[in-house]
Amino acid sequence: MLRAGGALAMVVWLLAAFGAPAAASPTDRITLYGRGGYSTVVMHVFTLSGHDHTWGELTWSADWVSGCVWEDQTTDATQRTWNGPLRRTCGNGSTTRQATDGGYGSPLYDGPGYWVRVCGDAMGGGIICTAWN
Repeated sequence: MLRAGGALAMVVWLLAAFGAPAAASPTDRITLYGRGGYSTVVMHVFTLSGHDHTWGELTWSADWVSGCVWEDQTTDATQRTWNGPLRRTCGNGSTTRQATDGGYGSPLYDGPGYWVRVCGDAMGGGIICTAWN
């Protein structure tokens, strides 16, 4: 049986060893996922000053992230053309999670007339993306 102090120590050790779960901003309105190649990209959509804003992250389930995560943004209603990669951040193999540059502290505008998606490098090659929002 674990005592309270032992249980807390176990949780701290688990978080240090395996990482904390993906942290969403406290006001996420929508969370979109793209999965493939043992990898997941996550787009956090939240309301700021009455409009949607986003930030994204990339996680690799079986290894340290040695890839990039970014956001694409467009004003093209068909989403056939876009500006990107925006807020691109690359991991160097020292973490299992990588957030877009600025994270939710400096989000990307996704209000009226704009669409955003999050993309990242999948483990083993290829690119995975969320749906456009």
